[in-house]
Amino acid sequence: MKLKDPIVEVPQTICWYEGLRVALGQKKPYGIEKMVEPEAFRQRSSGFSHNNKWSRYKVGLHLPQRSVREKGERVCPGSSAVLLHPLWKIASLRPEKCIAEFADEWLRDLGQEIRPWFFRHASVGAQEVRRGISERKLLLLRQRADLDALAALSILLREAAENHRYKLSMAIGDALFRTLLQCSVCAAEPLKVALPKIFEMLVERVFPLACDRHHAICFEGLDIATFCSLFQRAIHQLRIACGKPPGTIGTNEVDRVVDLGFKMKPFPWLCFSKPIRPLDRHKDYVRSEERFCEFIHAWQRVGEQMQNLESLAAY
Repeated sequence: MKLKDPIVEVPQTICWYEGLRVALGQKKPYGIEKMVEPEAFRQRSSGFSHNNKWSRYKVGLHLPQRSVREKGERVCPGSSAVLLHPLWKIASLRPEKCIAEFADEWLRDLGQEIRPWFFRHASVGAQEVRRGISERKLLLLRQRADLDALAALSILLREAAENHRYKLSMAIGDALFRTLLQCSVCAAEPLKVALPKIFEMLVERVFPLACDRHHAICFEGLDIATFCSLFQRAIHQLRIACGKPPGTIGTNEVDRVVDLGFKMKPFPWLCFSKPIRPLDRHKDYVRSEERFCEFIHAWQRVGEQMQNLESLAAY
């Protein structure tokens, strides 16, 4: 099926494919296709032929049709649920549409264990009402490091922006940024693989809402895939330095690397703090703009060095 909105449908398809791959214990598209669509293989004089469309699913270039999703469900029940996750609906919502009419429904569609974080029963009657947002709630969402957390934070951020709650939108934007980095090291494998594309989707569709009257969280010119890859490396080296086994890195370690940076060969120092760009000409505008440009230029140089190192390794 052709992609109508690649920004959303590429990470959406990759998440679905990776979930199937991990659940079926396969490494390559060929193995998944043999399990999900064995009828696609035809015997020829030279061996077996197949249409190889699963290689396109792997990189998100082809959205699975209903028939393919149903075949995947038969061998792996529940695999297609990720295609209906609220995160994709949020990212697909047009700017002129108000999220208020969808927010409660989409929050209820998230995991049952986090529903009480957003709703409580009114004192009179059985009607549910929304809870407020606190630092504790943002921290709990960050610690989850999953699609539900990303979706919830995206909903809350868009709500805050539409209600002109600028300080809150910046706080939620910070939490969303840190959750993405937490996902890059702590999430389940399917989400880790799709994360750079999910990050790019949120940079395009959600992060522009994280701003106050003078500043915005802005990733313009930043190579997201390189940023995530180097953050994973930094956390891995921190884990080794601290003598921690795999899977034990938590929110505190992620915050440490984000806030303080990390020294790592062959790069003398990596700063992972969110890039803040000034929006108007207040007295510190020039200095703030210079800091933002320096941050982006530093990461562009890191990206170039990474490409050179990868070229040398391939050679």
